[in-house]
Amino acid sequence: MKVFHTLNGFLPLTVCIEYCALWNLCFVAVQITMMCTFVRRFG
Repeated sequence: MKVFHTLNGFLPLTVCIEYCALWNLCFVAVQITMMCTFVRRFG
């Protein structure tokens, strides 16, 4: 039970890390898309 309790304590942290990583990935993708659009329009 102690191991399960420790796992349960770490679960929100893991979810937060995964969510932050996903958010950063989306942000980078949006930046790259905007940059490509800018280059295509003015390049």
